[in-house]
Amino acid sequence: MDEFDLGGFSAVERELEQTRQRLAAARAEAAGHRHRAAAPDGSVTAVVNGVGELLELDIDDRALRTAHPRRLGPVIVTAIGEARALAAAENQAALAELLPAFEG
Repeated sequence: MDEFDLGGFSAVERELEQTRQRLAAARAEAAGHRHRAAAPDGSVTAVVNGVGELLELDIDDRALRTAHPRRLGPVIVTAIGEARALAAAENQAALAELLPAFEG
């Protein structure tokens, strides 16, 4: 049985591990960032961290007292989605620097 030179694999494994560590560090840093967005009417404001976790949700009291508070659902989803979009844009830029081949 022929023996294969596996030396190249260990170099690739080391490079992959270093990339994994850089990505983990970037994720940890992103988790400390805050992104705030409001619904178009300003009745709801959402804050997420850099990995998209909801940290704060502020609903204006007037919006809760309207005749149709059930309409708040889509407004809440919009505010959270906008905040997460801000986080995603920042992350895409950071990944492009970290991994030059990353194009989103």
